[in-house]
Amino acid sequence: FSSKNKEIPRYAKYSGENLDEFVRKHNLSISQLEKFNKKKLYGFTFMDSYQKKQKQKSLIGSDLIIGHNSESKDKIQNRVSYEIQKPRIENIIGDAHFELQKPKIFSADSQNKNFEVFQQLESMERRILNKIDDLSSDRESSQKILSLQKDIESMKERINQSNNEKERIKIEHDNVQSELLKTKKEKQQVELEYSRHTEKVIFLDFLEPYARVTSEYFAIAKSGYQRALELYEKISDTDSKNSIIVAQLILKFQLNIPLKTGNWEEILFEIKENKATSNSDLIRSFKQIPNNEEKLKEFKRILFKDVFERYASCLMILVEELSRLSKFTNSSSAIIQEIEQYYLKFSLELKNKTKAIGLDLNYVPLFENYEKYAAFTKLANQNCSLPYKGIQHMEKDTVLEIISYGFGNEETKVILA
Repeated sequence: FSSKNKEIPRYAKYSGENLDEFVRKHNLSISQLEKFNKKKLYGFTFMDSYQKKQKQKSLIGSDLIIGHNSESKDKIQNRVSYEIQKPRIENIIGDAHFELQKPKIFSADSQNKNFEVFQQLESMERRILNKIDDLSSDRESSQKILSLQKDIESMKERINQSNNEKERIKIEHDNVQSELLKTKKEKQQVELEYSRHTEKVIFLDFLEPYARVTSEYFAIAKSGYQRALELYEKISDTDSKNSIIVAQLILKFQLNIPLKTGNWEEILFEIKENKATSNSDLIRSFKQIPNNEEKLKEFKRILFKDVFERYASCLMILVEELSRLSKFTNSSSAIIQEIEQYYLKFSLELKNKTKAIGLDLNYVPLFENYEKYAAFTKLANQNCSLPYKGIQHMEKDTVLEIISYGFGNEETKVILA
C-alpha cells in the first residue's frame, strides 16, 4: 500500500448486469456507487423501476468508479482497530446492510498469513468509513436522510394511490367492455329480429304523404260511385225505362275497373295509417332499390300500371256519361237534370284529384267534334257499346264513345259518329 494520501479512482467495466449485483461484486452500496459517479448516476436511488432499467441500459460498456486508493496501510489498520469495536451498523439507508466480524478474524497473524483476508478487511473498512463520512459526520446529513426517507415514504404512498387508481380504472374499463359486449350482442339480436321482420313488413315513412293523397282520391271516387247508385235507386222509382240506361252505364264501369282495385285501396290505407306494408310484392320490389326517391318512382309505376290508369279512366268515362245523361235518354226530366248537374260539378273535382296523384289526363269530352282533340286522340275501329246505340242525331266526326282515357304520352281512344 502506498503511504501517499492522494486519491486515485479505481474503475470497473459495467457489462449490463443489474447494478445491485455490480455493487455486491465490488463490495459497494448503490448510494456509494451513485456518489462516486454523480454525473452518470445522479438521482438513481429515486428513479422508478422503468427509469432504472433505461439508465442501466445506457451505462453498458461504461467505466464506473468503484473506489479510491488514498490512504496508507498504517492508517487503515489504526482506523480498523477503532471501528472494529462497534457491534453493528445496518440499514443506514436504502439497501446498505453491513455487519462487522469479531476482532479475532482480523488478527495480525491472519493478515500476515492471508493477504486476501486483509484486502477484504480493507474493503469493509473503506465502506464503513464512507458511510460514516457520508451519513453520520454531522447533524445536517442526518436531517437530510430523515427528510429523504420521508420523501420516499410520501412517494411510495403516492405510488400506491396511483396503483389503486389504475386498478380502479382497469376494473371500470373491464365493466364498460363487458357492457359494450352485452350491448353488441343485444344489437345483433335486434338486427336479426328486424331482418326477419322486414321479410314480412317493410317500413315506408317516405310514402305516407303520397298514400294520403291517393287515399283521398279513392275517397272522392267512391263517393261519386256511391252517389251514382243512390241516383239509380231514385230514378228507378219514377222512370224505369231510363233507369235501365243508368244501370247499363254503372254495370259497364263495374266490369271494366281492375280486379286489384280493392287490394290497392287496402295497401294505401295501411301505408297512410301505419307507414308500413306487409305486401310481399312491394317488399320484393323495394329490396332491389337503394334510395327512397327511386322507391317512390317504382311505387307510382306499379300503382299506375296495376290500378290507377285503368280505374281513373273508367271512372272518368262514367262521370262524363252521367254528366250528359240526357243524350242517352232523350229526356230532360227533373231527375235527369239533377244527375247531370251533380256530375258536371263532380267532374271538375275528379280532374283535380287525378292530377294530384300524378296522372296527366288527356281529357276528351263526349259528343264534341273530334278535330279539337285530335293531337292526343286515337280512333278505335270497333262498334259502340249497348247504351250508345240509342243515341240519335249525331254530327259526323263527333266523339260518340270514349273507349279509354290516356295519360301522359298515351292517347285517348274514341269512336266517332
